[in-house]
Amino acid sequence: MSFAASARRVRDGTQPFGRRVACLHGCLEQFNVFGFHTTRQKLRRVVGAGSGWTEQQLLDALELLESAKQSWSTFWAESLTQQRALKKLDRNRSRPSPAALFVAWREEYLDSGQAETWLLSDAGDCKKCGHRLIHHGRSFCEACWIDPEIPWESQCRVELLAYHPD
Repeated sequence: MSFAASARRVRDGTQPFGRRVACLHGCLEQFNVFGFHTTRQKLRRVVGAGSGWTEQQLLDALELLESAKQSWSTFWAESLTQQRALKKLDRNRSRPSPAALFVAWREEYLDSGQAETWLLSDAGDCKKCGHRLIHHGRSFCEACWIDPEIPWESQCRVELLAYHPD
């Protein structure tokens, strides 16, 4: 199911509440800022969902996720337009990978004031790899992962929540 279809079901008050929560998880499978589990944990913290969700918390979490997805979609479209223009000037120019663009977007997105919203305003750099902690999901550092100079066995595997459990 698509992100939009899952989001519609999250908002549909005629659906059983458990199904609506499952549909939020469906949205997270389609789009997440820090990896599925870390983004889910962050959303729960941001909206105050302790051991369970309330109606308002569910809708607030969806709104935050949709806002981030919209930001990513805008960034992606602008990047493609810019890459096409640069490619016309230099046919041999290589394009950044989607993963590299996502890393760049995450920095721009969180630096635009969203870090406080996501409870990451004081997340600094990783002590192990030196990349910003915002690139550390549940199992690895995405900035290490996209860097061709860092061999696989040397890539950082420190979780964001291990450093910043909020």
